[in-house]
Amino acid sequence: MSAVRRPPDGLVEGTPEAWNAGAETPDAAGWIGKAVGYWRDRGRQASEHDLGRRVVTCLRPRARHLDAATLHSPWSVEHAAAVWPGRVKGGCGTDFLVFGGTGLGLFVADAAGWNATASAFRAMTGVLWRAYAVRGDGASSPFPAGDPDAPGRILAAIGRDLTGYVPGGRVAALYAVVDLMSGAMTYASANHAGAYVLERRGGMTMLDTRGVPLGADHDAVTANLRRGQVRLAEGQSLLLVTGGVLAAENQLGEPFGLARLERCLQTRPGCDPWAVISTVHQALTAYTGSPELMVEAAAVCVRLAARSREGAQEPAPSHAND
Repeated sequence: MSAVRRPPDGLVEGTPEAWNAGAETPDAAGWIGKAVGYWRDRGRQASEHDLGRRVVTCLRPRARHLDAATLHSPWSVEHAAAVWPGRVKGGCGTDFLVFGGTGLGLFVADAAGWNATASAFRAMTGVLWRAYAVRGDGASSPFPAGDPDAPGRILAAIGRDLTGYVPGGRVAALYAVVDLMSGAMTYASANHAGAYVLERRGGMTMLDTRGVPLGADHDAVTANLRRGQVRLAEGQSLLLVTGGVLAAENQLGEPFGLARLERCLQTRPGCDPWAVISTVHQALTAYTGSPELMVEAAAVCVRLAARSREGAQEPAPSHAND
């Protein structure tokens, strides 16, 4: 069994419980407050949980799939994403942008709270990410201008805005930019749950994704952002998962955790993105004893493959979207 290569100082699990202790429920502002207030005033919800279910149904980001025909790369880029439903609804999801056909931006975010406000907070984070990723943050330009610190600057800008407009909110997030011509990847993380580079022969490397979640003190977020650079070789995959994967519980209330996730990944059949996503989902289902997780979760996997594989489109499994 291949050993998991870890960051020098290890990784503290980035589940919402770990970093949201003592955080206040965000005081929903603007349209979020109006939407939540409307449903409460109308008496159409029996509880905050029911309210969350309705709002999440409208706002939950769906798993989107990459059209390889829009890319100009020496490799075929294979992409798989899934949002798995949970009994407790919240705000998690993945998104991507293509820059000029030669760059790929990947964004994963997971808002604390697991309720209607968390879902709306996650949606706001995604809107800010798209705005900054496309036009830059005022101090740097978007890819492919050549700024290796762009992901970190953009996450810091999002954190600044969230702190100013939604006091008390917390969002764990990771933004990675992949140069599709060379395979070089630059990323920044604000307490993201888990990120791995998967190798073809079963090995894997854990990326350092610790830090402080967005929405906390801006100076603390900026000072503790985790930044890194890796190079994806042909056949390797990048896997990103949200905290709901690690927080999935069995009948004894024990969380799935990083150790079980890594054992699961070491038994995967290869680096095919859909196979990796399916392996994780099957392990979660077997561990929890239910096709529905305790907490909503999301995952995204990307692989750079030989051009000969382009055109072989794999259907999305039925659990990719609820």
